[in-house]
Formats: sequence, structure tokens, C-alpha cells
Amino acid sequence: MNLKGYNLLILGIVSILLFNCNVLKNKSTRKIETIYNYCKYAEIDTTFRLRVIDYTSGVGCGLHIPSASNCLGVNSIGDTVRVLSLCSTDTSFSINDVLTVIPKRKPDFFVSIQVSYYKDFNNELKIIRLQRHKYKTIYGDLIKIPNTP
Repeated sequence: MNLKGYNLLILGIVSILLFNCNVLKNKSTRKIETIYNYCKYAEIDTTFRLRVIDYTSGVGCGLHIPSASNCLGVNSIGDTVRVLSLCSTDTSFSINDVLTVIPKRKPDFFVSIQVSYYKDFNNELKIIRLQRHKYKTIYGDLIKIPNTP
């Protein structure tokens, strides 16, 4: 290999290294807002009804990290409640559906809570505004009540 080819090879390697360092630097400065800051866990023992105002389906439970669907709704006394349904992949719930909530005990292990994000002007992931409030949060099973006005 001649000197010109050797210089091009070195230049190529240095360029790749610099590019990779820049990519790693950009990834490490990216901020991701988390839903866990907006959960105020409570214990509720009785079954209740909830009108859905936002719902994000879970991704199930596999070998690694269990997930929970994230349902925001308004109960009969007007309180907004977040119900996390462990391992639920149900996608049939819509805004204004009325659900029966059967409360469950909060698990003593980490659960990935599903939520919708968007990118802001700084390219940071942010939780949608409706989800960015500290709501009373419980775990429970969700059952759709058919044909409820």
C-alpha cells in the first residue's frame, strides 16, 4: 500500500471514530421524561366504575420486564384515577368507554408502565400533557361494560 492509500485509510478510521463519539455524546444527553414521577399509589379495596379519558395498551409480560397498560379515567365522584393493568395487551378500550375496575395489590417488582410520548423542540421525549399529572394510581383488572351511555 502506498503512502496516499495509507493516509486515506487512517483518515477513514479517524472519521468513523469521531462520528461514533458524536453519536454516543448525543444519546447520553437526551432526556426522557418518565411516568413514574406522576404515580401516587393508593390502595383501594372495592370494585368501581371508571369512564376512560386516555388508554395505552401494555405489551404483555415476557421473560424480562413485565408491563402494564395505563388507563386514565374518571370515577363516579369525579376523581381522575390511573389504573395499571399488569400484563394486559387489550386494545379494545376507547375514550368514553365505561369500565369496571377490580383493584389488585401493587406488585413488589418493577413494572414497565406504557405511556405515549412526543418529541419536543429540543428533541427530548415528553409524556403527553394529559398524563403529566400526579393522579391516584392503583393496579387492577379492567372489564368493559357493554353499551353504557
